Amino acid sequence: MTGQILDLRTHRLTRIPLQDPTLNLVPQAWSPDGTRIAFEGWDDTDPARTGVYTARASDGGDLRRVTTRHGAAHDIPLDYSPDGRRLVVFRATHGDENGDLDGSLWVVGIDGAGAHRVTATTAPPAPWVRWSPDGSRILFATERLRPNGAVWTVRPDGTGARILFRDPAGRHPVSPTWTADGRHIIVALDPTDDEFQHPENALYLLDADGSGLRLLLGSHDVKRYPEIVPPGGHP
Repeated sequence: MTGQILDLRTHRLTRIPLQDPTLNLVPQAWSPDGTRIAFEGWDDTDPARTGVYTARASDGGDLRRVTTRHGAAHDIPLDYSPDGRRLVVFRATHGDENGDLDGSLWVVGIDGAGAHRVTATTAPPAPWVRWSPDGSRILFATERLRPNGAVWTVRPDGTGARILFRDPAGRHPVSPTWTADGRHIIVALDPTDDEFQHPENALYLLDADGSGLRLLLGSHDVKRYPEIVPPGGHP
């Protein structure tokens, strides 16, 4: 298993070549300079190979291992720091088909050094995270918490965790992301706490401090995973 890259200008789809016949690589995060991709990796024949890997975006070469998990539970890289030197990773606590329902966020250097946990067990995050443009905060949602979850930020060293927003209407926040200038947050609000149901929902804009909720996009469909793409660039 591997991924593909879609060129938004030419609409050309390019497959990332597999450099290892038994290593599954799922692309999850693009480096800020666009030269490398971080992958969720595992080998169905060798659980000791589970972990985060990075490789060149151009051809899948120069494969490097970042983290190691011994067993079925996966590490999922979610975002690079703005300087490209660290990754924020969702570390699942178990390895079944619902493994991404329970886990914690970790920060690790792209060379594998300095791995440390940044979220507490009282705020289990969903596996969608975005680093702030200035590198000072990590943004995530806990939509599975009762009664309706929240949007949080935490510093990369694990301190200063705080709730930015909890919907007074009881909806559940999903896949928050920063605007390019870091002044606002875009977030989907779902009517249920199960994002796998894909209910009709809406996208909203918040100020960076969690205030000023306003509708961006409604309509009768599901909306998730917003990204800010600069002209001619990549997310």
